[in-house]
Order: sequence, then C-alpha cells, then structure tokens
Amino acid sequence: MVYSYAGLAAGYLLLAHWYYFGMRIFQDAAIPIQKYILFTIVLSFLETSMQGLSLYLLNTNGKEDPYTTYIALGFRIIQQGAIRCVGLMVGMGWGVVRDTLGAALWKVIFFGLLYSGLLFVRDSLELASESVKKASTQQTELFDLAQILSWVIIVVNLIFVCWLIMEVGKTTDYLRNMNQTTKLRRHLRLRCLLIASMVIISAKWIFSLVQFVCAVYGNPVLSPHLFWIIDVVGHANYLFIIFGVSILWRPNSDAKSYAMQMELPALDDENELELSCVVPSADDMDDEGFKVDSAILA
Repeated sequence: MVYSYAGLAAGYLLLAHWYYFGMRIFQDAAIPIQKYILFTIVLSFLETSMQGLSLYLLNTNGKEDPYTTYIALGFRIIQQGAIRCVGLMVGMGWGVVRDTLGAALWKVIFFGLLYSGLLFVRDSLELASESVKKASTQQTELFDLAQILSWVIIVVNLIFVCWLIMEVGKTTDYLRNMNQTTKLRRHLRLRCLLIASMVIISAKWIFSLVQFVCAVYGNPVLSPHLFWIIDVVGHANYLFIIFGVSILWRPNSDAKSYAMQMELPALDDENELELSCVVPSADDMDDEGFKVDSAILA
C-alpha cells in the first residue's frame, strides 16, 4: 500500500512540474483557471505523500504517528473540495467559452468550502469518538452524529454531480448550436472523461457495498488487510481526472485569447479562429434559444 501511494505521489509530482513550467513558459497567455488546476495538483501530491509517509511510519513503528496522520487528513479534506471546484469550473466552460466566471466563481468556491467543512466536522467527530472510552454513551452519540453527516455529505455529492452534469450539458449545447467544432471537441472529451470517472466511482461504491454485505454474513470478498485496494482505486480515479483536465487545459500560447475567439468556417473546408469583440456566453442561452443573436465580429 505504501508503494501505491508513492506511485500516486510521483505521478502528481511529475504532473505538477510539467504544468508549472508550462505556465512559466507561456506566462503571458496564462489564464486564472490554470492556477486552480495547479493548486489542486499540488494539494493532491501533498495528500498522497503524507498518506504514504503515515503508512510507512505505521509499518515501521507499529503505531500511527498523529502528526502525519492529521496533516494527511487535512490535505485530503482540502483536496476533496478543490477537485470538485475545478470540475465545476471546467464544466462551466472557463477558458473555453468565457474568460471569467464572474459571480458564479464565488458560488463554486462556497460549494467547495461547504463540502470540505462537512468533511472536517465528520472526520473530527469520528476521531473524537475513537478517543473516548469504548462503549460509552458519549462515543455512541459522536458516532451517530458522524453517520448523519456522512449522509449529508452524500446528498451534497449528488448535488455536485447534478450541477456538473447540467453545466457540462449547457456548455456543450451552446458550442454545438454556435458551430464551435474545435471547442466542442474539447468539451466532448471532457464529458467522456467525466463519464469514465463516474463509472469508476459507481463501480467502487457498488463493490464497497458488496464487501460490506458479505462481511456482515462473515464471508467478505476482500480480507481486511486487502481492503486498502478500494481506497487506492479512488485515489487513482482522482489522478485520472486531474491528469485529463490538465491535458485539456494545458498551458499554451493561445490560452488567454481562446475563450474570446469565435470559430468561423474557412473557405478551404478548414476551421480558423477569428477574434471577436463580443462573444455570446453560455449564460446567454435560455430555454427558447439565445438572447444574443450573433457575435459582433472585429
């Protein structure tokens, strides 16, 4: 298990170096969302590194080191909120159909802080229940509160999934209706990435449920010392998402102007990007069509 986390940390470290130096090379064309992506990559590296270190110390000393355990837990809580924020940002088309999210950015950040805050309270209650005397009334109450918060976190996760699906669909429809084939191709790749990730998460949840039910009847699918595999699959899924988003939103010389360019059909059956003074946003689309009839070309 230690080697698994070491491999994940190495993958995040390489990705962070590539993305950071790409931003330095194309710093004049850097866009704000790239900073959020890099921040999430660094957080993921720190979280997997501390998790691996915590397990290494546990194997070496025979007991957990509280400092590394709590630091790893803190990084995990922040990383979970950050990766959800980045998912919403790219789903809204930041850097593709708009160069800023405006007021929506604060809604996304609030959602991430809410999710991380719920995780912090839930995990704190679980740690507190473990520290009190076993089978005490106080331990039972703390454990029950943690279980209630777990269901609240599941509801918040479902809200996130629905919000993300809605934003991705809205942006995809906008690009298709505006005949933005190049940008549409990138967003369709993002949609495939998210679908694959959701399939992995669903399979992980189903397997965890089967494992729990089988364990109740005394015949678990995985023995306790192999249950860490499910956790590693979840971490590998996050690496898969972040790597895919980093590739799609990688630093390049045209990143800054990309969101403000309208794609026009060329005469030679090719597409070229031509800068527009005013570009309709995905927010301009309502149930009946577009509020903005066309872009004003420079």
